[in-house]
Amino acid sequence: MNDIGIRDIASIGVADIDVYGTSGRKIVFANTPKLLMFFRSEDQAKGLPREDSKSSKSSKIKQTIEGITVYKYPIKDDTKYDQSFGFDLFRENLMGNNEIVYKVDEDANGDYIVDTNKKHKESATNNLQSFFDGSSKLTLELIDTKKTFYIDEGFSLQKGTSPLKDKSYYAPNILIKPGKQVIISTKFFDTDSSPKLGQTVSFKLSNSKGIESVTQVLTFNQNEEIIGFNIKTKANETIDTQTTITALIKDSSNKDVEIGRLTILPNKLYEPKLIFVDVFYKKNTLATSSNYVNLTNDLNNKAFNQASINFNLAKNQILNIIDTDFSLKDPTNNLGKWLVQKTGTTDYETAKTDDVLTILKAKFFENIAILLLNEIEKSMQDFEVNDGVTTRKLLPKDKTLKDWFFQCSQLPDNSKAAKWYDTLVKNLHDYTSSIKLGFYPLFMCNNIYSSTSVLAQGLVWSKGLIIPKAGIGNTMIIAHELGHNLGLRHTFNIPDPSTEKGDIKIGMMDTLENIMDYLPDVPGTHSKNFITYQLQKMRENSEKLKYNVDEMGYKIEKEESDASFPPNVIKDFSNNIEIETFSKEICKYLFKSYKAINNLEDDTKLTSHRDKILAIFVDIVKNYFKNL
Repeated sequence: MNDIGIRDIASIGVADIDVYGTSGRKIVFANTPKLLMFFRSEDQAKGLPREDSKSSKSSKIKQTIEGITVYKYPIKDDTKYDQSFGFDLFRENLMGNNEIVYKVDEDANGDYIVDTNKKHKESATNNLQSFFDGSSKLTLELIDTKKTFYIDEGFSLQKGTSPLKDKSYYAPNILIKPGKQVIISTKFFDTDSSPKLGQTVSFKLSNSKGIESVTQVLTFNQNEEIIGFNIKTKANETIDTQTTITALIKDSSNKDVEIGRLTILPNKLYEPKLIFVDVFYKKNTLATSSNYVNLTNDLNNKAFNQASINFNLAKNQILNIIDTDFSLKDPTNNLGKWLVQKTGTTDYETAKTDDVLTILKAKFFENIAILLLNEIEKSMQDFEVNDGVTTRKLLPKDKTLKDWFFQCSQLPDNSKAAKWYDTLVKNLHDYTSSIKLGFYPLFMCNNIYSSTSVLAQGLVWSKGLIIPKAGIGNTMIIAHELGHNLGLRHTFNIPDPSTEKGDIKIGMMDTLENIMDYLPDVPGTHSKNFITYQLQKMRENSEKLKYNVDEMGYKIEKEESDASFPPNVIKDFSNNIEIETFSKEICKYLFKSYKAINNLEDDTKLTSHRDKILAIFVDIVKNYFKNL
């Protein structure tokens, strides 16, 4: 496998590389302890990020968020990491030792379980170190005859015994989406302080599937030298299993000796859609000039490409809302409760972004339900049935579904028909809001602020987030909330009475850079990365979804029930009960109203059209989601 740098690679900071083995350079054998470490950037190889106690603002800064008070020195960031690929290096000083990861318990349908206090039920799983390959015999201590050296928190070689509780060498994890080239950094440690070591290091790949090329040879001339390392993934082939890059040198008997390793994680690409919904309160807005292309690109390049998740931009939508809009699950929860006019402006503000989000989602999915019912209505107006007496349209051309059901409700013993239309709206609302299809609505509030300074809010493993006006355009805050939508919790617990628990439970801000942490200064400024657990969790949840509606596995088959003659219903791959309920209810309502209004005595012939009607419904649902 050839190195991607071809011949002229000095420009990327790679020195003395003999990729093709043509120089005839003399092999330097290992005679002192050596270690090679991989880093995402040159800055990280120099120990960043870290608290900067020597800065001009050397006093600790007090931060109080969600009832938690933390004192931190200003953070010195890793500014050379472009955030477009995932890279996780275990750092005990940031993540603690033996820190446990907690998993939210799920029911049989894969939904999160909450207790009576609305807190997630959770179970302890593994510690953070378990997400890394620590199987090699390497350690962060180098013992040279009677002298001991160690790698410190800033990744420098020091004399003495390591203060770390865990001195194991954990191979960093890297995740690169298909068709991408990255240049990371390698740092060489040698207890020999000679200025011209000339140490050749070769690199062995355990499996080349999905990988187009990697650097094969580097030569290091001194201790703590940092040199770039290339990896390029294939565009049309994925990495399906963990792959290891092993760094090797020769010993005095010319045998390979391992001095470092890197783990490349599987990189199947997931491509969900982002639906940006421009929200206007008390303004009847029909069109906007909003353009979210750059925001979508930034979310991908600065956050989610780390997990090989690449959001596609769906069509922008507009949602006009008023005081009386409410959540279908709680009609008493209306918008008028939560929004007040912002002093001195024509805008509005809320102290309860979570309640407003609930109503926005309800309205959004209710609108989808009504659009689908409108299409069903048109189809039924064109659908001819032979009812055993005559042939006519299932729904008259001059009747809407709502009108037709109301007409039915005026007949004896059919008063309940007046509520059928609303029942169908709720059925479809419940299905479209729970469908296992990869799309996420982002409610961009053009004239709503948060009076509590919330810049965005999303819920764990739930579609949709609210972005008040002040948060529009804050990429990393939106990335944090989308992380919640993809199943991530915080890296810390929020104290009672909050219901929020963390996937890990270290101190708030201790990560210095994790996207799911709350970090100091301007929100989102320091947010850089996801750790391995988070990458895997987002990918596990993404694997549960489909990204093409044709893959939803819609089929028409008998309902699973105790009935003697169960009806045929629509099912999808996830066995979502809501689509089954809707298909059963709409057929019942259509047939009952037709029979009552047309005085049909025997509906046997009429109901024989059931499967054709259900097939039309499936096509309507698929066409809607194809055109998002």
